Amino acid sequence: MSDGVTYEQAAAILGCHISDVAKLIAKGQLTSRGNVRDGSLSREQVETLAKRRAQEREARAARPRRTKKSVDHRPGTEHEWLTPDRLRSS
Repeated sequence: MSDGVTYEQAAAILGCHISDVAKLIAKGQLTSRGNVRDGSLSREQVETLAKRRAQEREARAARPRRTKKSVDHRPGTEHEWLTPDRLRSS
């Protein structure tokens, strides 16, 4: 088993698109070794990142969902507000 993985293999391990691998390198979450023949990314680093991302997804899923409160957009509630349709019928 080689210590290096290609971008395509890394994308499969991470469960993302191959273009996201380059973005992860640009963000500093992965480091390219520049050795294309043996794989330019460290398998250990990719697998560690995959585990961390899975843990983050699980933590987000475990959080309670936010409930949206309805907002009354009328300027005031002490008066009856007429819509344009109700004005025409008067």
